[in-house]
Amino acid sequence: MRIGFLFAAVFAGVVTVSAAPLFALSCMPADVASNFQAADAADDTYVIVLGRATVQEQPWELGREAEGQHDFEYKSYIAQFEGQVAGRRGFRTAFNEEIEFRQSCRLWPNIDVCDDIGTRTAEQDSEDMIYFLRKTDDGYDFTTGDCPGGSYPATRSNVRQVRACMSGGACKAGWE
Repeated sequence: MRIGFLFAAVFAGVVTVSAAPLFALSCMPADVASNFQAADAADDTYVIVLGRATVQEQPWELGREAEGQHDFEYKSYIAQFEGQVAGRRGFRTAFNEEIEFRQSCRLWPNIDVCDDIGTRTAEQDSEDMIYFLRKTDDGYDFTTGDCPGGSYPATRSNVRQVRACMSGGACKAGWE
């Protein structure tokens, strides 16, 4: 997939807020460029947005599921996002949508790392954030999980990096 003019990016990594140190050895360092590169290589379509999410509904349990040898817990939160979507010339087009924040968390014996990760991700928006949102048949969603990535503070350097990646400029992951 190639990144389109107004929006399209894909996100292969997932985010965590509280569990990063626990899983640091198994996760690659995340930054805007590495997420963009993963998005460019993936099949799903994402948009890159800048703004704030406000949780509209409290979490509801989606259930548990086994994937290979691991069990995962899934929860969902609804948030209203207000901001702009990225295009080749930056964040210029309004983007105001309801987003489903999905928490996907690997269950570990005797360790509760899954509790409220999704809510904390959405409620951290006391400042503008950059999100890689997945386009679905029903709208947009954002999945959090065990490894960092997919949401970043909207610092000047992160906004410049999105613009460079979207315009075909330098888009190299910080750890490369």
